[in-house]
Amino acid sequence: MNVTSRYLFAAIAAAHLYAAPCISQQRVDASPKKLSLSFLLNQFSSTNDSTRARAFYGVIRASQATPPFDAAKAARQVLRDYPTRSAAIRAGLIKLLAVENRRLLSPAAGTMEDWNGAYHGDLISAVASLRDPNAVGVLFDAISTGYMATEGLVNLGEVGLPRVRNAAKSTQWEVRRDASIALGLFADRRAELGLNAESVSQLRLDLLALTTDVEPFVRQFAAVSLRSFRDDEVRTAIQRLAQDSSDCTIRLGRNSCPAKDAAQGWLNANRRPNDR
Repeated sequence: MNVTSRYLFAAIAAAHLYAAPCISQQRVDASPKKLSLSFLLNQFSSTNDSTRARAFYGVIRASQATPPFDAAKAARQVLRDYPTRSAAIRAGLIKLLAVENRRLLSPAAGTMEDWNGAYHGDLISAVASLRDPNAVGVLFDAISTGYMATEGLVNLGEVGLPRVRNAAKSTQWEVRRDASIALGLFADRRAELGLNAESVSQLRLDLLALTTDVEPFVRQFAAVSLRSFRDDEVRTAIQRLAQDSSDCTIRLGRNSCPAKDAAQGWLNANRRPNDR
């Protein structure tokens, strides 16, 4: 990830539910040596929250991992250890994330206990590591949690892009903001991901449209996410945004203009010889 992308995710950390996964002191423990894989996978369907969490860590052998724990690495390892059960493990993890997304990301969820946050983050990381097209929906539903889900979605390339493009037209500004961030990452990695020319053109137009969004934070991240485009049309849109002070407010005793500042940052990074 380039410096701009790292800065981008650092800047939005406060707006997300939690950042990268961490080891919680309350993380539930399982005993994978005593429980069969089939039993643990069946426990993914339990109505008890703690039982599902224990089953998840049992399947990916969290109790055998040495700190720092890496759920993505552990998930990939268990797929290698059980090649004949790979499909069942993948399907089980994806289904489990769908359950936990509904439980933890709904408006009625309230404040999560620490272990719930760590568990959900580890589960997102594990599912993202699968690079499974069937995970598009659950990763998109978790995109508001930050980098892991977004990166997992982007890693799917063309398969993951349509869902994000649709989100750019959402009636919820938070969803449009998250979509703009993801679109920027798709654009950054378009060659690596093998995106076709039509897809690149369409996501560029989506980002240009988001620079005129009614919500300043959406305009801010649209400007940042256009970092890999430097054509005249983009420059004109960014220049217009850099001259717009409508989003400026006084915060913590100083003038804050998120969208305008982001646009100015783009112009500074793409300065031309005759620019003043």
